[in-house]
Amino acid sequence: LTIPETLQKQLREFRKRVWTTKMIEFFAIAVTGMLIAYAIVFIADRIWDTPWQIRLSIFLGSLAVWSLVPWAFHHWVWGNRKLEQVARLLRKREPNIGDQLLGVLELASSESEQARSRALCAAAIGQVAEAAKKRDLNKAAPPSRYRKWSMIAAALLATSSVAAFAVPEAAFNAWARFFTPWKTTPRYTFAQLEKLPDRWVVPHGEAVNLNLKLTNTTKWQPQSAKATIPYLPPMVAPLKDLQYQLDVPPLTDATSMSLRVGDLTHK
Repeated sequence: LTIPETLQKQLREFRKRVWTTKMIEFFAIAVTGMLIAYAIVFIADRIWDTPWQIRLSIFLGSLAVWSLVPWAFHHWVWGNRKLEQVARLLRKREPNIGDQLLGVLELASSESEQARSRALCAAAIGQVAEAAKKRDLNKAAPPSRYRKWSMIAAALLATSSVAAFAVPEAAFNAWARFFTPWKTTPRYTFAQLEKLPDRWVVPHGEAVNLNLKLTNTTKWQPQSAKATIPYLPPMVAPLKDLQYQLDVPPLTDATSMSLRVGDLTHK
């Protein structure tokens, strides 16, 4: 015996709705997670040079969210590819119609039941098919927040697109540092100084001046530069002719100095 085409069509439409809503929902969740992780790296890089360990943790976290997509495919698509599986899924929210549909599908494939009374089996199948015509099976689909997640993902995507258009250097630099955290990709800063040394030798016990000069290509010209040395008051210098003149007090021991100019940091 065959299942009436009308009933098969209803089950296929129900299955299509489950596949579509669930895959859209989990894909939107994955996109949302990735864009939030990217935004964290972008914002963090404006404050400091985010360590690669933190960026790697953020990247792995976004991969964990993306792993929901193959899980959703296996659970909702592959796990509901047959009409019998679809009937079992429908039974969770509509037990009565779900049990009837599952019974009909079993009758259609059961030679032993049909051997007892083929006409009775055909009548039962036809009766359930007629009753199902009056029901909207899609209303029994599992709940899905695909619209909500799609709107969130679209809003974040629009925001990242605006950032890529407004500040392309910073946006693409953050993408590179997000996707390949294990690489030593230099952090982009809007404030840019001419090359700074990692080690600076000064006269012993004498006050010196540290001259910092902004590059001609700097996107940001902060009004002041700040330097700190452990156990000493902070040093602040105003901007004058694209330069900052820091007065460093006399030093008698090797020490460290932390420098900040806008979003640029150096030690």
